[in-house]
Amino acid sequence: MKPLIALCVVFAVCAGCASSPVPAVESGFSKYKNSRDYLLECVREELKPLGGVASEDMEAMTITSEWQVRLSPFDREGMRNRIIVAWKGTDADGFDVTATQETEMNTNQKAPLDREKADWKGTTSDGNLAARFLQNLDRRLRPNEAWKERRAR
Repeated sequence: MKPLIALCVVFAVCAGCASSPVPAVESGFSKYKNSRDYLLECVREELKPLGGVASEDMEAMTITSEWQVRLSPFDREGMRNRIIVAWKGTDADGFDVTATQETEMNTNQKAPLDREKADWKGTTSDGNLAARFLQNLDRRLRPNEAWKERRAR
């Protein structure tokens, strides 16, 4: 029975070492036929609740949000997230939008609530923030206009 337990422990350690922090990449819902300027304006507006824009690279066609930090007094519970929005396409053909969520964990055990002393290490992202961002962007770029079809209110 002991060799079985030892094998399980070795297997668990190997599985933990093999996993690396992978950012979650979410894709947009459709090709947006809006102009590039309007698309960028909407992206900037949707990033405001997440802390705003940290950097823009128009050549690489990416916008990166500020880190959204949530500290915790518990070990490895403090997290920070940011979104990298990328687009490709043209005004004539439309734009495909992706949002990549990067997540980091605070591994400082001595002062987990001190923002200045935080020790950030990459961790696997669940993609929830990126998915929510894309849903909000989609609603902004393609609003539901079913109300126009109604005859009575």
